[in-house]
Amino acid sequence: MVSEVVECPHCGPFHGVPSRCSWQVRVGEGRDVVGAPVRLWVEPADDGHVAETDAEWLRLLIDVYGTELGRNVSGLGAVRTVYVSIGNSDDKLTQREWAFFQVEVSEVIHHVGGRIHGEWASPARSQFQNACWCFDIRIGAIPEFERRMARIARNYRQDAIAVAVVGWTRMVGPEPVAAGAEDEAA
Repeated sequence: MVSEVVECPHCGPFHGVPSRCSWQVRVGEGRDVVGAPVRLWVEPADDGHVAETDAEWLRLLIDVYGTELGRNVSGLGAVRTVYVSIGNSDDKLTQREWAFFQVEVSEVIHHVGGRIHGEWASPARSQFQNACWCFDIRIGAIPEFERRMARIARNYRQDAIAVAVVGWTRMVGPEPVAAGAEDEAA
């Protein structure tokens, strides 16, 4: 999160932190499956420009609060569930490199992640090599985590590492059975 004055090439030393600015939001017409807007236009209320620091701050603000409506969120302490997937089905890596690649990704996940929900890898007899992790991470740690994944991808000659940040999770329990309907359900 931007917390200090950053000199802007458009404004010189007078460009302050975006939290001191006045912003306006226009809501697009499209809606997702839960009825939330899928497109927002955020812009300075005074028709000023949007610096990259402003855009980064706004993306983080929307990620933190945009999907947590109605919940008590303690700023950057809020967490998201993340899935990370890697692969070597194109055989760019030797078996030794593949093993080190998995270890390095796993070490970063275990270092920055919170609760680890699971770790999976393709069976040794599979013609495909892939691995997946599911874990919780503080929202404020996501940008640094992604930078670390990008460095690992570069170091192991990978086109990408898939990082899927879950935006909305619902715990769905069994449907209650109406009185007298127990026999029909069986």
